[in-house]
Parts: sequence; C-alpha cells; structure tokens
Amino acid sequence: MAACFEDHRNPWLIWHGVRELVSQRVYGLALGYEDLSDHDQLREDPLLAVLSGKRRVGKKRWRARAR
Repeated sequence: MAACFEDHRNPWLIWHGVRELVSQRVYGLALGYEDLSDHDQLREDPLLAVLSGKRRVGKKRWRARAR
C-alpha cells in the first residue's frame, strides 16, 4: 500500500519512511486506535513496534536515534 504514495519530502530530513507511516496508521486502526492523536500512546506499544519492524519501543528509540 505504501507504494501508492509519492514521497516529496527532503530525504535528509526524514526519520520515518512512507512504509513506516502507512504501517503505523493501518496497525493503529487494527489495534483500536482510531485517531492520529492516539499515536502518541502507540509509541509505547510493543506490538506495534514489532509489526512496524522496529527493534526498540518508545522513548528509548528516540534517544538512540538522537545519538
């Protein structure tokens, strides 16, 4: 499904690709998170991290990326 979208963002400024964004939205809906505002809670959801191909969950992932 992610292939249906063209990403016109600057590649140097991207942290999450289209595939990750679409995965987050679809899996979020499947897990019962209806609104995008709920996605702050999803950051801490280990099942979503596994489904999206992330190795770390939540804030630790962000700190590791910042380093």
